Amino acid sequence: MMDFKRIMFPVDFSEACEKVFPQVLSLASKHDATIHLFHVVRDLAKIGLFYVPGLELDTLKMDVAAGADKMMEDFVARQAPQFKDVRTTVDIVTIGDEAEEIVRYAKENDIDLLVMPTHARKGLAHAFLGSVTERVIRNSPIPVMVINPLQTSS
Repeated sequence: MMDFKRIMFPVDFSEACEKVFPQVLSLASKHDATIHLFHVVRDLAKIGLFYVPGLELDTLKMDVAAGADKMMEDFVARQAPQFKDVRTTVDIVTIGDEAEEIVRYAKENDIDLLVMPTHARKGLAHAFLGSVTERVIRNSPIPVMVINPLQTSS
């Protein structure tokens, strides 16, 4: 059996994340592992923003990153009662491609297991939004556990 001492859980603040997180805590507890909570703020320059007079992209990036920091604090605070004896580390990447940054972080921090929810998007939603989880699975040299939030008991 594999020994997972460093488990990474990319947080996107979705309902799927909230539903899957108790399973991540349980897994970490069973393996006496540290959970690495991680969030990537999408690179706004690559979204193809249209020109808005007076809009400073650098200022907007800083504001979005600050918002992500606050959302992570809120996520951790909501989940705090469940954390009790589970070690965690929280990191925020302010700019980047979600899948690329998740894989990069996992490699650089010797992560043993990535755990991600699936959003189960289909059709046009999948075509337009893509699947970060899918791209992580394709590019990660680290095992990836994907959990369907619709099949959880929480």
